[in-house]
Amino acid sequence: MNMVAALPLLFLLSCRFHHAGSKGIPNNEEKPAVVVKKIANTNDFVPWPYSPGNHFFVKKVWDSSREEGCRHCHEGHLPSEMFGEIRPGAHWHIQMEHAPGHLMNCQTCHVKDQVWLFHAGQEQVDANNAPRMCLGCHFEQERDWELGAHGKRVTGWQYERGIHSCVDCHNPHRPGLKKSWPGINPHRFIDDEERL
Repeated sequence: MNMVAALPLLFLLSCRFHHAGSKGIPNNEEKPAVVVKKIANTNDFVPWPYSPGNHFFVKKVWDSSREEGCRHCHEGHLPSEMFGEIRPGAHWHIQMEHAPGHLMNCQTCHVKDQVWLFHAGQEQVDANNAPRMCLGCHFEQERDWELGAHGKRVTGWQYERGIHSCVDCHNPHRPGLKKSWPGINPHRFIDDEERL
């Protein structure tokens, strides 16, 4: 037997799990306990209990003062009544580039008589729970977002999982992200001696 062919056999015989007389694979009691730190600023997050077996937190994007701003103008008025004399041009800057107009308009997402709330199936949710609404259509991204392959983590890896909401990265009216160059680490251009 040549030496290259013998290497896997040597590894197998030297491995403590396969070596004659070993106790086999160690049980969980031998592993150190992983301590997950609690998120201290829970007021900045909402719990996400909708993903079975994968509990985490979503960073808030909205507060009561912003909701009051919506209520100030919109409460008591349907969106169709908001044009003209009442509040001309209040949202003139919003360009709807989410889906073609025959598929989607303001009331696709916004509750028509309470525009600060959003449709999530049969429920109405506030902006902090907007992913419930987004994932109704973007179901292909749902699993990736809930498991962490899509989106960004806000908390460190030692803490309970806290992630960004969809609308932290995507403008809901124009969700496509523009092409951009990757950022460059500023330390890359500093000599190692200067960095120390």
